[in-house]
Amino acid sequence: MSTSYMQYLKTKISEGKDETNMEGDTARALVDGATNYRRKQNNTSTQKNGSCTTRLLLGLTIVFFLTTVAAIAVLLWRELIYHRPTEPLKEKVLAKFSGYFRTPEEQKSYERNLIDLDNEQPIVVNRSIHTIYNSCSINCGQNSRRKRQTYAAGSIYHGCCVSNPYFTSPDTKMNISGVTKTIAHYVNMRQYFPVTNCSSRIGCTGCTCVQDRSVQTAVVFKAGVTTPDDIEDYEINFFYFDGCCTCRNT
Repeated sequence: MSTSYMQYLKTKISEGKDETNMEGDTARALVDGATNYRRKQNNTSTQKNGSCTTRLLLGLTIVFFLTTVAAIAVLLWRELIYHRPTEPLKEKVLAKFSGYFRTPEEQKSYERNLIDLDNEQPIVVNRSIHTIYNSCSINCGQNSRRKRQTYAAGSIYHGCCVSNPYFTSPDTKMNISGVTKTIAHYVNMRQYFPVTNCSSRIGCTGCTCVQDRSVQTAVVFKAGVTTPDDIEDYEINFFYFDGCCTCRNT
């Protein structure tokens, strides 16, 4: 075999190796490219999912914050503004309508004084008159003494009837003309009205229990006023309340 032919074979072998290496390198490059592409796609998808989750959490946080602020604002409005005279008017209102408003402490003291007054010895009336009724007969039964002791302190007895007085402080009430009015109150001072529950004693005969209606006055907002800002926004109205429980002949 000649030297030139051997050189030719070596050249071909060398060229074959180079082609093989080039093909292998090309294949590896294609595989690496596809792998890197898939990695980029996965990273992009992960980033998108993370971004969506972050936006959702941010939106929920904003909604929760706004809802909380709105709830606090409503509570403050109800407690400090709604149905409450503004503070600069307080002294003017109390001066013009003195005696209508009491603090809770003043109201408790007032109720204690009323209870003490009811517990005092009643004044006996000696005056007699002629009526169309020849007699007033009331039978309260044999167990009336035991039943009487079961009533709460402060009860008032009148024949077959029992009155239980207490105080109420409504925000709104219908006046004697049938119009619902807003009664003025302060945060620490309100208007209180005496009312009475009327009950008939079991087994008691001879009279009928009738509840009277008492007429009382209150400081109210004038028609069309929701948040008063002037002393002229107030007026006096008359209201019916449940009054004394009396025993009347049947």
